[in-house]
Amino acid sequence: METSKMKNMVVLKNLPSNMIEEAIVIFKENSKIKAKDVINKSNQLSQVQGKSKDIIFKEAEMLVNDYVKRVESSKNRKIFDKKINDKFLKKYSVVITILFIISLTINFI
Repeated sequence: METSKMKNMVVLKNLPSNMIEEAIVIFKENSKIKAKDVINKSNQLSQVQGKSKDIIFKEAEMLVNDYVKRVESSKNRKIFDKKINDKFLKKYSVVITILFIISLTINFI
């Protein structure tokens, strides 16, 4: 197998859908997103008034977009938690250092 022809992909299983059992997402190579597109479920479902294939495609689209949003939000949450943890550790180290200096000065007096 040539690694140059391989692509990154994710298989989404156990989706909360009545029509779709699993979805396969194939990622583009080295693509950068400039702007995030937000999808409104209610708007898309009201716009789709036609063939059942269109409804199925729109539902699959919404499921994949929901999955991507959940992954992105969990990454953002981890980064935010890390920043909070770093701030706490900095404050904790400053307080402990000050208490240590105070205890040293009291012991030497």
